[in-house]
Amino acid sequence: MKKLLLLLLQSIVIFGCTNENRINHSNTNNIKMQSNSKGDSAFTFSYESDSIIQKAKIIFLLDGKIEFSLSSYNKKTGELAKKQGIAKGEINEDPEIDEDENGNAYPSQQYFFKEKNCHLFFRIDIEERNRLQIKEVYCEEYHSNSCPWQSLGVLRVEKK
Repeated sequence: MKKLLLLLLQSIVIFGCTNENRINHSNTNNIKMQSNSKGDSAFTFSYESDSIIQKAKIIFLLDGKIEFSLSSYNKKTGELAKKQGIAKGEINEDPEIDEDENGNAYPSQQYFFKEKNCHLFFRIDIEERNRLQIKEVYCEEYHSNSCPWQSLGVLRVEKK
């Protein structure tokens, strides 16, 4: 009986892990996140609330990195906080799972930027490249609390 149960368990594991059922995320990430010959590798994302406008221009580079230009503008105080640089993609990692404002989950590729103690994480929708979320850690010395770089909502691609 134990042998039969063990054989059944092994067959479930073996057949459950066949190549047909697995997705090689590292290969799809490399294909989806690199620019192509059409030149559509630059995207502008934006989010606007009653008090904040956030914008991020992202250029996908062929070496698994992105060039970014980030701004956060407080409409009430007139304050503007900007940052630009190059973030490295975590291409060999499994995709992150993010949720949009409606609770719909989607896979995203994470890119990492570090300057001194400031860390920025750019999480871009893998499938359509139309959603971006930004996380920040220890960046308070570069901007005030009224003008954060961390996304307050999902930034969406602006129509060209």
